[in-house]
Amino acid sequence: MPSASFYLMLVLSFVAGLVLVGWWCVLALSRRARGAFGRHPVLWGLCMALLAALAAFDVWLYLGYREIERDIAQRQAAKRFVLGEAMTLGGIRLPAGTRLELDQADQPATFVRAELPEAAVIAGVTTTSIQRQVRRDYDDAYEVRRVRAEEVTLVGPGDQVADGWRCDATAGIQFHAGADEAPAALYQCTLAGGNLLDGRELPAAARLLATGGTVYIGGYRADDRWRVDLSTGRAIELRGLLIDGPSIYLDAGRELVRVESGELVCPLDLGGIAYPAGTRVRSAGRDGSDTQAWVFSPREDAPATRAGQGEITAGTSVVQRADGEVLALRRNDEVGVMEFMTLVVEGAPPPPTRSVCPAGQH
Repeated sequence: MPSASFYLMLVLSFVAGLVLVGWWCVLALSRRARGAFGRHPVLWGLCMALLAALAAFDVWLYLGYREIERDIAQRQAAKRFVLGEAMTLGGIRLPAGTRLELDQADQPATFVRAELPEAAVIAGVTTTSIQRQVRRDYDDAYEVRRVRAEEVTLVGPGDQVADGWRCDATAGIQFHAGADEAPAALYQCTLAGGNLLDGRELPAAARLLATGGTVYIGGYRADDRWRVDLSTGRAIELRGLLIDGPSIYLDAGRELVRVESGELVCPLDLGGIAYPAGTRVRSAGRDGSDTQAWVFSPREDAPATRAGQGEITAGTSVVQRADGEVLALRRNDEVGVMEFMTLVVEGAPPPPTRSVCPAGQH
């Protein structure tokens, strides 16, 4: 950050420039002023030279900034390229007229963005633009030795199918790059309408992510291959429960593996325990003796109530089968339920609202 003396010099230089220009204008317009200057040329000449020297700082600074701007513009121009003929770059066949933004100047193969002159089918997706996330490899002198694409995002019109999922192509469909840097395995996208889970449609705008199997401490890899994240305010019925904003894990056959991070949309009375709406819920998975069981975690302001035994308060989770059998009462941290501090920032938009319980299900 510049020092105070720099800003002082900046102000003095600016003021000196104004005084100098004003003085020149007076000399040009006033014969009397010119006469006074002529009677003491050495004195006034020294004053003018001092003002000019002070004003020169701002002029020098301005010219330096202009030089930097020209250098930046030249560098940016060297990172823009238009294909004069069709060409295969990064494993993708690009038509003539494609406009490229390059990671490295004058090296088309390092492009990070491509705007196609007309839609083309790439990896089964009708595409109008391409974005690539690249990794740079450096040599010992920290010079870029190689640039390689790691993920490729294809953007196109409307809803399109990728790896059996209907995705919103306008939001981009992202693939892992293969050995030739071309789009290979689907990585993530924003889901469009028409994707089914157990015969129920997943809400549009849910986020799909390829997981490759969650790895636990100890090296165990779960069967999940996909994760679908629903935002707060979007609900889906899973194994008989209407759940708001869950993360849904699916196997390679798109069968439900587990559910995490959801909240009950409606109050629930199960096995003599009354859970209010908003109770956190997830499937037990490896955290319980029954992987199909649920884990209910009451919130601080909304405890659960067990018939004849009082309240189950925040900090305690209930592991319970769908038929109501209670398998265990455990601390939240024992079943992977984390507590986070909520920060309220003045002027921030209000948090999203949880889905409303449908009429007749209260």
